[in-house]
Amino acid sequence: MLNQRQKITATEVLPLTCTREGSCCHGNQVLLNPWELALLASQNKLTTKDFKNTFTEDGGIRLKFNGKENKYLKKSCSLYSEEIGCSSHENRPLACRLFPIGRQIQENKSAYFFEGEQFPCFKECPNVTNLKSLKLEDYLKGQKINNHEYAQDAYLEVTQNLADIALTLLLDTNLTNEEQRETIQNWKDLGGFSLEKLTQNTAEEIINIITIPEINVNLSSPNQFIEAHNEMLQLYIQKKYNKSQTKKEIINTCIKAMEMSLLISAAIGANILELSEHWIKTALFHIDKKN
Repeated sequence: MLNQRQKITATEVLPLTCTREGSCCHGNQVLLNPWELALLASQNKLTTKDFKNTFTEDGGIRLKFNGKENKYLKKSCSLYSEEIGCSSHENRPLACRLFPIGRQIQENKSAYFFEGEQFPCFKECPNVTNLKSLKLEDYLKGQKINNHEYAQDAYLEVTQNLADIALTLLLDTNLTNEEQRETIQNWKDLGGFSLEKLTQNTAEEIINIITIPEINVNLSSPNQFIEAHNEMLQLYIQKKYNKSQTKKEIINTCIKAMEMSLLISAAIGANILELSEHWIKTALFHIDKKN
C-alpha cells in the first residue's frame, strides 16, 4: 500500500530543525537534474563525467548510496562523511534541501507534502521533538531553495518541449495510422520502465547529452545552463530528423525525443508513467480527430 501524502501549508509549524544525526543521508533516493550534477562536480573539482562515474548511478540521474551502514542497516550517500556529514552541503540537491518534505507543481504553484501518517523525522530522529519547530516557509527560506526550484521547473519545461517535438514528428511527417500507433506503443513501453531499465535501454550518446552536456557557463545560477541545454537537446533532435531518409528513421527520432523527455522527467522526480500516458492520450486525440 502506498504511503499517504499529507499536504502542508506555508504557515504550518513542524519539527524541521535538524538533529544532525545524518539519518536522512542513509538509505534514501536523491535524484539529480543535469544542472545539479554539474554543480556538484564543480564543487568536488571533477569533470561532470568523472563525478557521474564515481558518485552516481542510472546514467547520472541518481546519487549512489553505497557507503557505510548506520544502526538501521541503511547505507550512506556516496557524498556523506562520518566526520563532517554531507561533503557537498553547500551545493546539495533540492531533494536534500527539502527532506523530509516533498514538492509538486499544482496550477503552476509549488505544493509541499510529506509521505506517511506521521512526520518522517519522528522514526529515526525522535530527538527532533526536543528542538524548536519551524513554519514551513521559514524552513524553506533557510534551505535556500530558490535556484534549485527554478532549475526543477525549468527542466520541466524542457521535458515538455521535447515531448512537443515528439508529438509533431508523430503527427506531421506523413506516417500511416499503423506507424503512428506502433510509435505510440513504444512511448507506452518507455513510460512503463523503471528508472534503471529506462537508462539501461537508452543509448549512451543520449544519456551523455542529457546528464553531462558540454556547457561552459557560470553555474551559480541555473538559467544560462538550462537555456543552453534546452537548445542543445532540440538541436540534437533536429539534426537526427534532418538526416532521416526513411520513415523508420523518422519514427526512431520521434521515439528518441520522447525518451529524452521521460529521462529528464525522471531526473526531476516526475512520474514518467503518468507523463507518457498524458502524451499518448494527446496523440490519440489528434489522430482520431483527423480520421
